[in-house]
Amino acid sequence: MKKIISVLICIMMIACFAACEEVTGIEDITSASGSADGGTPPVIDSSDYIQEGSDLLPEALVGSWMAKEVYQDARASDIAPDTGLITESSGGIQIDYISFNHNGNHIENPVYEVTVGADINALTAAGIQPDAFSAADTVDIASVKQSADGSPIETVYLVNGTTLLAFGTGGHVYTYEAVEAVG
Repeated sequence: MKKIISVLICIMMIACFAACEEVTGIEDITSASGSADGGTPPVIDSSDYIQEGSDLLPEALVGSWMAKEVYQDARASDIAPDTGLITESSGGIQIDYISFNHNGNHIENPVYEVTVGADINALTAAGIQPDAFSAADTVDIASVKQSADGSPIETVYLVNGTTLLAFGTGGHVYTYEAVEAVG
């Protein structure tokens, strides 16, 4: 069964690569994980196709994430934080190059708009209190879209390459930890 799935994924990737045109000038923006002059970190345009192995989507984001705790309660919600955590724990978040899943929100062939190496103020701008982090921490932001010209459907925030934050059930903000592959 694993071989069949592997073969199908390979065939789909070859078809995707064959259908995509080369994005000119992309090597200029992929090498920076922040700005050399200390300014605004680079924003990768959503029309740039993110290929497997590319550094446009931080590799640390790719994989399965399980809800660990409620990081921040919603200001107003009909769902208690503990109840929301149970729901989040049952589904988690899966991020890869061909799909994005978060509690029933499934997006095939997602388009990611990525900001790499932002400062902690990016959390404040999103309405997330950065109290648990220091000013020296960095945030990689990935907004998930259905298409290049669409609006973001979900956004996840990876702090220091290890702690994933996302809005989830009941509008609460949850922390997620990477799920280690077994076998």
